[in-house]
Amino acid sequence: ENYNVDIDKISLMGGSSGAGRTIHMALKYPNFFSCLVTMALCENSSSWGKTLAKESLWAFHGSEDTVCSKRNSELTVNRVSAAGGYAKLTILKGVGHSTSNKVLYDYRIVNWMIKQTRGQPVVK
Repeated sequence: ENYNVDIDKISLMGGSSGAGRTIHMALKYPNFFSCLVTMALCENSSSWGKTLAKESLWAFHGSEDTVCSKRNSELTVNRVSAAGGYAKLTILKGVGHSTSNKVLYDYRIVNWMIKQTRGQPVVK
């Protein structure tokens, strides 16, 4: 079967270990996704910045997360930005590890994802 999919508009989102898988998919398939959204990222690596600099990343982390340190999201965003990429971090005040309800149901985030196109400058 054939589906009408705009291959320049494929985005990826994940939370907790899924946020890590989101990053790893972007590392494995660079320039494939239009944008990435991570929630409560549980890992980080100093090697990610350069590769992820070609991706558009919006990271979310709860200020009260006791499962995964918000430092993971901070470091990843800082490394991507330092490498010349677009990365934004939103800290959700008063939220713990379960950030998905705050992010998934916020139309502004979904709209941001829809606006992004692979290989094009970020639309804010």
